[in-house]
Amino acid sequence: TNDVSLWDQTYMATTMFKATLSNYILTHDSFNEIPNRQDVKWRILGVQYDKLGLAEKGYKPSQIQEYRKIAERIDNNIKKLLEYEYPIGNEIYRDETGIYFLVGEDLGEDIPNSNLARLKDELNELKEEILEIFKKETNDEFYPAIFLTKPSRGLMNLTYLLEEAKKN
Repeated sequence: TNDVSLWDQTYMATTMFKATLSNYILTHDSFNEIPNRQDVKWRILGVQYDKLGLAEKGYKPSQIQEYRKIAERIDNNIKKLLEYEYPIGNEIYRDETGIYFLVGEDLGEDIPNSNLARLKDELNELKEEILEIFKKETNDEFYPAIFLTKPSRGLMNLTYLLEEAKKN
């Protein structure tokens, strides 16, 4: 069925609000005005890495299981980083291609002739902390591709990131 629970609706509404509020705090010196609802846009921040390829490195079932545990720890640590330590958004999707967050539009700079954007230079520390999670959990075995989508009022950019995951 296509049922969406009240929990799911509430989670997405609060996720959009959190991303908007965080974006506003990062880009304004004071709370003088509330942005027009129709002007608010979001980006999707994707931390992509090949979890299936990672699990395939294991030769024994116990090794495969250990790689899956590593991927779960990585995702949970990134979630903690982006939702609590740097509260810029919330997780909206997770699968074998990576973990994805809804964030404010002003966190990125669009790449010309692309549907993607890069994190602003002011957020290099955040990017370094994500890379440090991978370094710690995998002993420098692999690193992610970190992408932002162009700003949008919907979530269709998530589909683009997922379709392009193999290339990324």
